[in-house]
Amino acid sequence: MGTGSLTGSHMGLRLGRHAAVVGLVGLAVAGTAGSWWWWQSRCPDTRAALTQDWIERMTGGLAGREMRIPVLVSGRPITVMAVGGSAAYGWHDDGPGYLARAMQALSAQSKVPIYFVNESKVGYGPGKLADAYPGLLQSVQPQVVMIAWGLLNDISHKTPLCTLRSQVRSEIDLALRQHRVVTVVTPPVSVASYTQYRNSEPEYIQNEVEVAESFHSPNVYVVDLFGQMKQYLADHHQTIDIYKSDGWHPNTAGHVLAGQLLAGDLAKVWPVAPAGGG
Repeated sequence: MGTGSLTGSHMGLRLGRHAAVVGLVGLAVAGTAGSWWWWQSRCPDTRAALTQDWIERMTGGLAGREMRIPVLVSGRPITVMAVGGSAAYGWHDDGPGYLARAMQALSAQSKVPIYFVNESKVGYGPGKLADAYPGLLQSVQPQVVMIAWGLLNDISHKTPLCTLRSQVRSEIDLALRQHRVVTVVTPPVSVASYTQYRNSEPEYIQNEVEVAESFHSPNVYVVDLFGQMKQYLADHHQTIDIYKSDGWHPNTAGHVLAGQLLAGDLAKVWPVAPAGGG
């Protein structure tokens, strides 16, 4: 409940949808809110924030941020700010990296000028960026925040899932409260996705996606690039060797493929609205 899916050539694409919460608190908890409250018991550091969020939503305190904000409007330039780690930064790409490649392709296709600011940093995860994140939102003033963590650093450092969920939730929440659109992009696949992290990476990704979808906001999108790239390799009878630079990062071919898939997805979830009619 509260999410939809687009199917076709690109699988695993999720769009945030507004979900109205009505009736008694107990009814909400017994229904779609159950997973939230279960995670509260598992993650006491997020209990107060989650409880307050549900109270605000049931009393209409967050109604203003539930109005859909058009992303691409004909003739209107837009600023997109990305946060992520080394893969999102473009590590080991002869070009600008898969995120920038996707923005360039989408801008050319939509005829909407996209100013892309990549604040991704090598070796970073959401915890390492936390102190700087509010200042970046203020200095860059993006209409869209793209959260594109690779998550391998967090897996390697054994970041607790509760901590990851809290950090991602804070990033999304702050952006929404400033009336920005959020798009969460799961990472491109790597050698580690098929070897030492073949079990833990999907688990971390699932938790990140669950947090994004739990907002039930029309201004939060999730693009499962990880799942799509895995499916692409399987469908084309290819191995990760074609797209690897090292154990954790794609090479230029990997960045090109990831950028193409991402651009195609964003064209679906960010349809171009006519000027004056968004």
